[in-house]
Amino acid sequence: MKLQLFEILFVGADIPHETCIVATDQARAEAFLRDHFEALGLPQEPATLRRIDGELDGDERLGLDGLLMNAPIGLASFCKPVGWMTHTGPVHRLKLYRIDTMNSETLVIAPNPDVALFLASSQWDLSNGRQIECTIHDGILGLADEQIPDMERTLEFGPIGFPVWDGDGWQVDTY
Repeated sequence: MKLQLFEILFVGADIPHETCIVATDQARAEAFLRDHFEALGLPQEPATLRRIDGELDGDERLGLDGLLMNAPIGLASFCKPVGWMTHTGPVHRLKLYRIDTMNSETLVIAPNPDVALFLASSQWDLSNGRQIECTIHDGILGLADEQIPDMERTLEFGPIGFPVWDGDGWQVDTY
């Protein structure tokens, strides 16, 4: 069965937030959204849903056809190095990881450390057999107090990718 991709805009939120859901139809996407809020123990926020899989083209479709044919119903994100991915499983909330190398520190939002490392390493120059040693840490621990509430909200739904603090809130780059 082919699924559909819906963009969700939370319209009642203090900070407008968008995410995507893969589902069989809009009613199933809305039911998943209710279940997700309940699983997180959060009050459901007003949201608008809009089907977008027919509107995407070019690089924005990377991995989308496979996702719509094979993915479980759930949250989905687009990240340019890898394309579309779902991130719904037994743990509903995404996590923030800090990946340190000798030369840099990268923040990554991902469902688990393996996906975080995969996303981060897609940005590294590994030509000519170059190897990079890194360590993965809980990214929340290094945030300033004023950055945590907006990050917690971002981790509820995504998207996966590389968060950047702009002074007012988090923007997630999908490079």
